[in-house]
Amino acid sequence: MQEYLLKREVYSTLKSLEISANEFVFCHNNCHHYSSQQGMIPLQARKKYGHPFALLDDTFSFSKTDNNYLEGEVHIIRFIKSDLKFNFQGKSFKLPESAKYEYVLGI
Repeated sequence: MQEYLLKREVYSTLKSLEISANEFVFCHNNCHHYSSQQGMIPLQARKKYGHPFALLDDTFSFSKTDNNYLEGEVHIIRFIKSDLKFNFQGKSFKLPESAKYEYVLGI
């Protein structure tokens, strides 16, 4: 999503970015087939497997790392592949097996 939206166009308003993001999500969920989902599009896989959105186990936490971020929150969504890595700004965080082939929201 980041590659498609942020590297192809400069948005003059937040609304124009929101419209493009919604178009991307629609196309992704209705057109992209994934081998990890036996060739199904995301909407078919969700319907077949009934995967609800779920939080990681309460015992999971990232290791403490130095960072130079300003106070506040950053929200990042990543699809977790078989290597179980959540990558953000050059840092990689190993997630539990339960996150494999799932979208994860990092805050």
